[in-house]
Amino acid sequence: MAGREELSLIAELGIGFAGFVSIFLIFARGEGRFSPSDSLLVRSIILSSFSAVFGALFPLVANLYGVEASVLWRVSSLASLILGSIASFHAAFKHFALSREWRAGVGLTHSAIAWGLVVAGLVLLASNASGALGEPSAAPYVAALMLTLVNSATNFITIAFRKLL
Repeated sequence: MAGREELSLIAELGIGFAGFVSIFLIFARGEGRFSPSDSLLVRSIILSSFSAVFGALFPLVANLYGVEASVLWRVSSLASLILGSIASFHAAFKHFALSREWRAGVGLTHSAIAWGLVVAGLVLLASNASGALGEPSAAPYVAALMLTLVNSATNFITIAFRKLL
């Protein structure tokens, strides 16, 4: 199966990243709770990491059942697109539920980068699922999952700089 090693690596990175972030956040929190804007970033880190893990494991498991390659990437892209859309709508709802002051605390530049990564990943998944890029394949699927991990890393870097500087 094309992309098996890359998917395994993405799953490992997603789990490792979520675990590392969880431990970091326990120490970074100090006393009390995170601010609403920091809580939004934490939620985004966890959602992105686990979305990448699910996205990486789904085609590996489906491949065990002998699903044909083009069907495998189409179905995997569709499943990840649905999960990613649900997670994105949840994150958007939480983002816009913040007061104007807390929303400003997230930062316009950070929001533009993070949402740009999310949209780019969802577009890649939709294109792969629909066949807009030709025969559905591993390359756009893996690229979309990498964008998901980059989004998680972007959120982590933002909160780390806030807490450490």
